[in-house]
Amino acid sequence: MDRLEPTPEDVVWVSPSENLIANISTCRINQLKHTVKERLKGLSNAAPTWLEEGIDCQFLDAQSGGGWKKGKIRLRVEIVLDEPEPEPEPEPEPTNPDSDFLDTLRKDITPEQ
Repeated sequence: MDRLEPTPEDVVWVSPSENLIANISTCRINQLKHTVKERLKGLSNAAPTWLEEGIDCQFLDAQSGGGWKKGKIRLRVEIVLDEPEPEPEPEPEPTNPDSDFLDTLRKDITPEQ
C-alpha cells in the first residue's frame, strides 16, 4: 500500500459521522490537526508537542529486541491509499534518425588500415 504524508492544504473527505470536525465531510489537513490539538489540550498541556516536534520516550522493539532505545514519539496524519498510484511510464530514449547516415559517413572517412 502506498502511504502519503499530506501537506497542510490537502483536503480529506470522511463520513460526517466519523469526522472529528463538527459533522462535516471535508476538511483541510491543517484543520484536522488543529482540531485534534485542541481536543488533546483538554487532556494534557503537552498536546501541541505530541503533534509537532514530539515528546521524549523510550522504545522497546518487540520484534528485533536490542533493549530500550531513546527517541521521540509524535502523532501525525498519514494517508494510506487502497490502490497504489500507477508507476510513471519510463520515457523512451530519444532516437536519432540520422544515426545510420552518420555511421555510414564515419566509415567512409575512416582510413583503412
